[in-house]
Amino acid sequence: AEVATIYTSPDGAGNNGPVCSGSTLNLTAKTVAGATYSWTGPNGFTSSAQNPTLTFTAAAAGTYTLQVTSNGCVATAYTNVTSSGNDGQWTGNISTDWNNVNNWCSGVLPTSATDVIINSGATNMPVIGGNAFSKNLTINVGATVTTNPGGTLNVAGNIANNGTMTNNGTTNFNGTGAQQTFTGISNFNNVTLNNTNGLLLPATINVNGNLTLTSGILNANNFAIAIAGNWINNAGTTAFAGGTSGVVFSGSANQTISGTAVTTFNNITVINPGFILSLAVNASIAGNLTVSKGTFDLLSFTANRKTAGGILTVDNSATLKIGGANTYPANYTTSNLVTSGTVEYSGTNQTVSSQNYGNLTLSSSTGAVTKTLPATAMTVS
Repeated sequence: AEVATIYTSPDGAGNNGPVCSGSTLNLTAKTVAGATYSWTGPNGFTSSAQNPTLTFTAAAAGTYTLQVTSNGCVATAYTNVTSSGNDGQWTGNISTDWNNVNNWCSGVLPTSATDVIINSGATNMPVIGGNAFSKNLTINVGATVTTNPGGTLNVAGNIANNGTMTNNGTTNFNGTGAQQTFTGISNFNNVTLNNTNGLLLPATINVNGNLTLTSGILNANNFAIAIAGNWINNAGTTAFAGGTSGVVFSGSANQTISGTAVTTFNNITVINPGFILSLAVNASIAGNLTVSKGTFDLLSFTANRKTAGGILTVDNSATLKIGGANTYPANYTTSNLVTSGTVEYSGTNQTVSSQNYGNLTLSSSTGAVTKTLPATAMTVS
């Protein structure tokens, strides 16, 4: 904890307050030629040094007495050391562990009500391996914060990153006050929104893991989101405000859109070559749907446009799979089905829409089914 000098006698006893827990407390005495010095203080402290030092803890707070002896004369001075309440100042005096109380100025772990400051001068930079909490988090120039896999940074306020923030775990925006936001961050691993007042994006972001909406509205503020994991919406049908931009599913493994609520996207773009983006709930599109690489498997769900308009594109070597008893996605004014792209009706009894297909596949995993071709002519390239 920080320390402050409450009283220094005229004889010159003092200390170097403010000082944080785990840092060095310097006790000082005015130089008297030929004198001897005798210090006593809290927690059984004694020293015969003129200017002794010790590692400060809460037990070291209190009044220190100095006796100076010179030529048979004895003078006594006092200096009082108290702990300050600067709870959110990181020192890193012991280790990199965020959850070690001795790495914090006050010797107390931050809570969701604590504004946290990480300065570049810290002995070690914090690493989060479990649950960590803060209100507003400020990472100053030259400082770093790292969240390891399995670690969760729970932020109840805003994040201002002017240094380096490495996100390999989960960032949970779980405030209970105003809408949250952040600056200086473009890459997250897992992101969770659990704030009824929502989260405002200040820029385009990459989510290398999962994005989970538990409560509140994620306002994309017209910025794009690239996601390599799963999209999970348990917050409601209005939980995502995409604006004029879109969500790009760009994983290097299979991905899903799931949750208890339908998400309305502006644009969806699928770029996951060799892998599958699957629906586990209906998806609503306000703009365009583009399957650029990989497979978009609707299974028994739909990816219809909310209102008439927009473009549905299936590019070369990409596949749009339509399952259940569903037909081609509805309400797209234009379909751009490229020659080497594939639309596959993979469900049960289905009606095949009249489109200009690149490749058309009719399949089923449930045995004999009926695929009803359109009454009007269609083209398969």
